[in-house]
Amino acid sequence: MILTKADKIKDFMMIELQGEVQYSENLDGLKLGKLEDGGQKCKLVIGNHILRGKAETLSKPIAVIQKSNQNLIMVGMIRKKIIFSERPAPIPDQTKQTMKQLIK
Repeated sequence: MILTKADKIKDFMMIELQGEVQYSENLDGLKLGKLEDGGQKCKLVIGNHILRGKAETLSKPIAVIQKSNQNLIMVGMIRKKIIFSERPAPIPDQTKQTMKQLIK
């Protein structure tokens, strides 16, 4: 196999969750939730829950590689990750209405 580099290398960010995300259908093309990137502190709203996390720079970047027939193509790099280490907090009803308007 031959490893080549794509014309444009994209930047990706890794999301680390504690626990599991339950779903009832295929995740292809499905939105997980709304991510608010506030620099070091981040929020992720999934359904009726909010997760608070922090962004970190990886000590060693991770290459994102796509397999194409007999070749490997490096399409991106992961340099940062967001760690959500706390349990999700339920969103109160009046906040839910505000969040629904923001997500639209």
